[in-house]
Amino acid sequence: MDVGYASARIASVTLSKNYTQTTSLVKEWQIKGYYNYIRHFMDDTRRPNIPMHMDMPGNSRTMGINLITQMRVRKNDQFQWIADVSKTRLYASMTMYPQNEAPMYMLTWPNNSRTQAGLGGVWNYTVSKKFRLQLNTRLDHIQTQLTTQEAKDHVSIFSNSTNGTAYTTGNISVQGTYLFHPAWRWRVNAGYTERAPTASEQYGFYLFNSNDGFDYIGNPSLKKERALNAETGIQFNKRKHQFSVTVHISHIEDYILGEMDTSFSTMTPGARGVKKYTQSPTATILGFEGSSAHQLFGNFNWIQTLKYTYATTSENVTLPGIAPLKWITSAGYTKNSLMLRAEMEASAAQHRINKNAGEDATNGFVLLHLRTGYQFSLNKMKLQLQAGVENILNKYYHEHNDWGNVPRSGRNIYTQLILHF
Repeated sequence: MDVGYASARIASVTLSKNYTQTTSLVKEWQIKGYYNYIRHFMDDTRRPNIPMHMDMPGNSRTMGINLITQMRVRKNDQFQWIADVSKTRLYASMTMYPQNEAPMYMLTWPNNSRTQAGLGGVWNYTVSKKFRLQLNTRLDHIQTQLTTQEAKDHVSIFSNSTNGTAYTTGNISVQGTYLFHPAWRWRVNAGYTERAPTASEQYGFYLFNSNDGFDYIGNPSLKKERALNAETGIQFNKRKHQFSVTVHISHIEDYILGEMDTSFSTMTPGARGVKKYTQSPTATILGFEGSSAHQLFGNFNWIQTLKYTYATTSENVTLPGIAPLKWITSAGYTKNSLMLRAEMEASAAQHRINKNAGEDATNGFVLLHLRTGYQFSLNKMKLQLQAGVENILNKYYHEHNDWGNVPRSGRNIYTQLILHF
């Protein structure tokens, strides 16, 4: 589809005040009101050789207000309150014009409104010079309604639930940071989170997802997701050497995902099928990330990162969109205004895939890059000249999550000039 037009009207106003008196309980407050109206119209009238002409107009309106208050509690305490209220209205439709037949009309975003009100707080407490705590809490109430009889009639095609939904979600997490050595820092974070389904997950009707090639249909009966999260990491920072390692895990109940439903026919030409949003009893996501930077002899340095994620449902189904193990390492030389850097980027093959999501296996690859830069001044302006060669070996590859497996650039040479005023 081509964009016939797209426009946005965005406005906001902010008021704030700081209290310099140390005896004041309130340190600072800020209140902000905002409004935006976005219109779009997808139109393929001028596109040649299409099986059927379609128009797809839509719009969204969002308005809200939020209040942020910084408070002084005690010498070692800092507290922040956040209160907000917002309302969003969504609408989108599609009209199809088959040859020699009457036009067909449908709502892809049946007219709906969502009202949200929330209250949250962040408490920072310095236990000692070595130990700090942070507590985050938030409570939200979310109501969604279909606002026209036409919208209710559309939703009744795939669900008996047309009376709207209401969710109350709560989130809480605590993070501790301990400096057990001048160069070593340990951090641990644990929390419980809840997420209400989006308007698309509830009421979307034949919304095409180009990433997996399926039409999606919503489910107004979805429950909220609930998750237990934990993360821990260690950092080392001393003069010429730094490194960090982080491990994380999330256990999600009532995980929302799309599953194929063969009882529905596709609406989008070329679509691979239809998926309806449903929920898996549980899903688990875990992974780690590491990085290091070393200042070697003279002006040489070495930087590298390593990242891996594993995700599956209780039915042992791999979650889609999970990138494979990836390692990036580079060696550089810097002296005065000159910089030289050689980089290697390596990605493992990804065979843990979700075929129902349209994924296929991805081959591993190794890329080599070379970059250089030089800084200089001209008439009181600072300039930086950069140049380099990416994918030196002209490797044919694509990342696992690249749309349509479209290949990335082959060998390319670039140069750019950056001006700093």
